[in-house]
Amino acid sequence: MNQQPVLRQEFEEKKKLHAELISQLRNCDQEKEKIFQQLKSSRQKAREFLDQATKLKKERDFLGEEIKKQKEERGKFHQQVQEKSSLFQSIKDKGKEILDTIRQTRVHPKRLEQEIAHLESKLETEVMPFEHEERLRKKLKEMRLQHKEIAQLAVAEKEKNTVAADLAGKKREAQQAHHQVQQKAQEAQQKHEQLMKIYDELRQMRKTTRSLEDQHQQYRVQITDIKKKLDELSPRLRQLYHLLGEEQKERVEEQKKRTEEQKKRFKSFAQQKSAEVQEKLKQRKKLSTEDILAFQASEE
Repeated sequence: MNQQPVLRQEFEEKKKLHAELISQLRNCDQEKEKIFQQLKSSRQKAREFLDQATKLKKERDFLGEEIKKQKEERGKFHQQVQEKSSLFQSIKDKGKEILDTIRQTRVHPKRLEQEIAHLESKLETEVMPFEHEERLRKKLKEMRLQHKEIAQLAVAEKEKNTVAADLAGKKREAQQAHHQVQQKAQEAQQKHEQLMKIYDELRQMRKTTRSLEDQHQQYRVQITDIKKKLDELSPRLRQLYHLLGEEQKERVEEQKKRTEEQKKRFKSFAQQKSAEVQEKLKQRKKLSTEDILAFQASEE
């Protein structure tokens, strides 16, 4: 019984299946490569985001330390402002007390100095009864105390002005420290917001990466399955090639195909050379043997 028709049918079926499997393998491999490139790009972006996140975190933490130090400095300035304010108020109250005393006595500082000088001169130059002299000395002592209080008022006023200047300086320093703290806090907040945005991007990228990894693995499994089917199919297909003499037929067909391709390439080359020869003829240039043969071939 002739087995050729049965073998031929089996051969054609398996040949078709083999071609389909090869096509599936090629498509799966191409898709796997696309997924791999996407996965590679995604991982690269993730590394870049991680580097940015690390840098921002260091900058944010550094700003946090700076804010802590500046808050301590601001606290010291506020303490100094409070101390200077208390000292200023104390000196101011003391000056007011002295001024009230002077106002109650209704003594003019210049006139008081003149009266003190007059009494001192009188006690040194005039002879007077002991009791009268004692009264004048007592009065002179009181007047000198009043003059000392007036002098203390001038000192207190000077101290008040000095403390007021110091207080204004400390307030400026405290205000500057407060402004620096606010500025650093704003910068730290911006860094934190940028960091949170990057973390959100990374979370989204991890989801995308996991999806790509799953797809890549699926294609790898498919490729492995297809290769396994090809390994199972190939021995029988080669056997059928041998039984049906298809091996020789395939070689003949392949040789025929190569010959046709060579003819096409030669024709294309000859046409190109023909154009070059015609251009040389127009320009009255000398033709080489290769030019003449190519021109003749194109004419054929």
